[in-house]
Amino acid sequence: EDEDEDENNENDTEIRMLQAQVVKAYRYSISEISVSCIITTDSLHELSRVLTSLDIVSQHKVWQVRLAAAHFLRSFQGNHKFLFTTSQTRKTTRIVARLLADERREVSAAAMAALTGILAASPLSTVSSLVEKYRKKANNSVIKMKQKKNLAGIETEEESDLIQKEKERAAKQQTSVYFLCAAVLSRPYDTPLYVPVALTALSKHSYERSAPYAVRETVKMCCAE
Repeated sequence: EDEDEDENNENDTEIRMLQAQVVKAYRYSISEISVSCIITTDSLHELSRVLTSLDIVSQHKVWQVRLAAAHFLRSFQGNHKFLFTTSQTRKTTRIVARLLADERREVSAAAMAALTGILAASPLSTVSSLVEKYRKKANNSVIKMKQKKNLAGIETEEESDLIQKEKERAAKQQTSVYFLCAAVLSRPYDTPLYVPVALTALSKHSYERSAPYAVRETVKMCCAE
């Protein structure tokens, strides 16, 4: 039995290594395709068609497809940001912001990386207004101790309502915190006025009692950078 267990462990390790290589090659291929899709000024309407398709794909039930959409959007937006209209930039930001709340950490991390590039190319006034918007959302989504206590000793129907509200709160917290982190990381060489505002809001999500592990680790990473 010990020999069979060791053999299974070796097989699992080999499979994980193979999966990692496939994912790496897949991400490289996605980036190459997105960079190769150059749209000229003669066909700017094609940008909207691509974004509409990405909007649909980014909501796919398979997380690997959503991950591919995030990686593609990151490279595609970076390659065409100077051709984007204001509405197209807003749509791109909206797609990425929705992916920030994805339950798969790989997807949310890729979305945050894409958002960082978008915000880096956006006017400071636009980023500042978005930071203010998500700062309010972040402040309203901190875990409250009452929420944890209320889940004990309640009726099944009431419990399901509270669980649904908690899921919505958690998604709101992850989206707003990741957005603020992306805003901070988008300006590595200077300190616009919105950066201290964002960092102040993020500090409230760095404690175990106020945020889940993934959110706290993202805040820690942002502050370390």
